[in-house]
Amino acid sequence: MESKASCNCGAVTLTLKYTDATKLRSILCHCVNCAKSSGSVGSNYIIVPRTTVSVEGDLTTYVDLKCESGLPLQRKFCGACGSPVMAYSAKLGDALCIIRATMVSIPVKPAAHTYLRNAPEWMPRVEGTSGFKGAFGGETM
Repeated sequence: MESKASCNCGAVTLTLKYTDATKLRSILCHCVNCAKSSGSVGSNYIIVPRTTVSVEGDLTTYVDLKCESGLPLQRKFCGACGSPVMAYSAKLGDALCIIRATMVSIPVKPAAHTYLRNAPEWMPRVEGTSGFKGAFGGETM
């Protein structure tokens, strides 16, 4: 299968080639930095192998050194319109996080909420997801 995506202005486009959407993972991160980066209550990521993504256009990179995980996170965005496009941390190994808003056509339900301690009380959780107070795999809520 192949899905195409773009930033808001279309200067950056992504092509994701995958065999089975059920093998893709998605998380909702509510850490403070993801909320600031997204301009909302957090970021919704689809985690994919790097080899499945091709990018056309110029991405600007901001290295976020103040992540709660303690690891630097490369936040990549369109330099023209500012739309967040993807993120990468060494913790991901050969995978990267695609910002879900760019890939709305992929039917992948989030598997987990992370940093729920920062999420607003009024925000509902997606039914059937795991919930973590902090990072993925840590203390659950």
